[in-house]
Amino acid sequence: RLTTCSERFKEITNPCYTHPESSLSWFAACCEAQDFIFLEENIKKLNIPIHIFFAQIETVVSNKKIMDWVVKSFKLCGTQELHCSFFQAKHEIFNERSEIYQPAIKRVRQWLLG
Repeated sequence: RLTTCSERFKEITNPCYTHPESSLSWFAACCEAQDFIFLEENIKKLNIPIHIFFAQIETVVSNKKIMDWVVKSFKLCGTQELHCSFFQAKHEIFNERSEIYQPAIKRVRQWLLG
């Protein structure tokens, strides 16, 4: 499951629109972006603040791989990064119960507003 909230999980798995699964073009774009961002020559070009937030109970992306990228990018370009993990959250952080997604929204707002 992508969320700990059973009500939102039902909404995700039984949506009111006609394409409940992710499209192949979306998947291809994700793979292409990953190929791009993991190349050292591309990481060196980064000079923007990056906010990486991830779920403590991640079910799709490896938290170890996320942190490996954070360490690698900091070494290669020294970009200012903020990374935080959200307690008891799964992959779809903003589709979680309010006690999980509200701190995530608060962190993002704080980061955006400086």
